[in-house]
This record gives sequence, C-alpha cells and structure tokens, in this order.
Amino acid sequence: MKKKIIAVVMAAIMVAATMLVGCSNDKNSSTKEKKPIKILSIWAEDKDNGKLIMDITERYIAEQDPDFTYEFELVSAQDLRQKIATLLASNDLPDVFVYESGAPIKELIAADKLLDVGAALEDLGVRDLVDEGAVSLLTTLSGTEKLYDLPLGLNVEGFWYNKALFEQAGIKEAPETWADFEKALEALDAAGIQPLVTAGADSWPATRLVNAYTFRSLGAEAMKKASLDEAKYTDAGYVAAAAKIQEFANKGYFGEGVTTVDSTTAGQMLMNGQAAIYYNGSWFTENLTNPEANKAGEDGIGFFNVPGSGSSDFIYYRIFDELW
Repeated sequence: MKKKIIAVVMAAIMVAATMLVGCSNDKNSSTKEKKPIKILSIWAEDKDNGKLIMDITERYIAEQDPDFTYEFELVSAQDLRQKIATLLASNDLPDVFVYESGAPIKELIAADKLLDVGAALEDLGVRDLVDEGAVSLLTTLSGTEKLYDLPLGLNVEGFWYNKALFEQAGIKEAPETWADFEKALEALDAAGIQPLVTAGADSWPATRLVNAYTFRSLGAEAMKKASLDEAKYTDAGYVAAAAKIQEFANKGYFGEGVTTVDSTTAGQMLMNGQAAIYYNGSWFTENLTNPEANKAGEDGIGFFNVPGSGSSDFIYYRIFDELW
C-alpha cells in the first residue's frame, strides 16, 4: 500500500507533491498525470492554522507549480480520530492530514501507514528548516527516532484574562500561585462575574485544564509517565486533578451549559466580558488582533502562566507582556 503523509505544514504538502505525484521538471509533459492532493484539517480554510496552510499552498501554486491541485476537507476535532480510523479501514487515508501526537500516531506508525517525513525532507534538502526542538518533542511523543509528523509551530499555553473584569472584582494582579488563582475565582464569583469559560463542546480545552493542574501538582513528567504506562490515569494524583476541575464546575465557575460551548463562543465570551478567564494557547492572539472580534480593546486581554503550587516554585513567563 502506498504510504501516506501526516503533517500540518506546507513542507509536508510539498513532500506529498514530490513523493506521490512526481516532480518532473518538464511541466509541459503530456505523459505526466497529476491527481489532487487530499488535505484533511480540523481548521477551516480561512481560520487559524487552516488559513496558514492555505496561504502557503496558494503561494506554492503561484511561485512553484501552477498545476498543483488539492482537495480540502474539514472535520471537527472531536471527530478526527474516528474519521482517520474509517479512512484507514477503507484504505483511503488522505495525503496530508492533521492528527494527534503520542499514542494515536504510534498506531499508524506501527501499521506502516506513514511516510518517513524526515527522510523525505532530507532528500529535498530542506531538513534543516525544521526546528530541532520541535523534532525532539515529536519524536519523543511518537517513540521513534524518525520524524513522521511536522508542527505548524511551537506554542505556549496558559490563561487569558479580561483585565476589566479583574479590576471590577478588585483583583490587582494576575495570580502567581494556585492559591492566588482560586482566590481570584472566588472574588470574581462573588462580584457576579463568571470566573471561567472553556470549550466543553470541543472536549480538548477542558482536558487541557485537567492537564494544567496535573502538571503543577505532580510535576512536568506526569503526563509523559502516564503515556508510557509508568503511571495510571486512575492513580490518586491524576484523579485529584480531574476532581479539582469538577469542583470548579460544581461551584458554577464555568456558568451554564459548559458542554455546549465551543471554542469560538468561549473566546467571544472572554473578549465580550461575559467570562473572566479562558485557558488557551498563544494561537489565540489571532482573535485579539481583530478589533471586530476583540471588544475588550487592544490592551484589554492579559495572559498569565498556569499558576504554580507555591510562590517559591512559580516561574511567571512574561512573554506576552513583552511582545503584546
């Protein structure tokens, strides 16, 4: 069976164009037949990383290969794994697709369904363009020395907060410890402000909250140990992390209908002043730079790192304070 490519950057799309449909220098050759490259994404063509992929794709067509064609399919993040499983069973995996690192990609590697993207990039002479930190992370997650997937970029995650709502609740500074964080939530709730919002309908944002608490309470290696079966998600510390987020839900900190809120709505609630804190990544800045979307204003949304367990072990990265 023809091996498929898993990737979410244009470098992988160019690999697909080269490895799967040929790279003849004779563009006028009548014997060369090209088929559209199939792209499967969890981002729409005009949103987030989907827009990035499409912008670079169009540039590639304009500057390198006007005959390059593609078919773009959008799937929701929560349906991605089932979609890939269905396509795998029918021997119809797309040429380029977004997927999850860790256990999910290991299954496809074991089944020999993925192209060695690292080797392909070596052949193209562009292997040095891939960030080595990203390579180290991805190969660690896939449990192999070979590179089978590519990142769109390296991001940080943490809490975005509405400064006006913090001021309204009498909170003068972003919390630096978990105790400070919980006090802030209590103060917001007492002021009649919804403390937290998360995209429960999309699943992963809520689980990232659990992961954040796990990271701070059990240490940086906790999730890695669980993925390697060196620890179990049913162990006391992991259960406590999930229970902490459940506690916030029981207190009403997420408002009503948390499981029906999607990522777009959650972001709007933060920027519209309907909720004070939203856990998300640095990719969320795209929304903040859009004056039509960000009703809080240019300097109305702040960022703080996941609070530490105590002030002595807390490191507050002021990346966004410096760049914003």
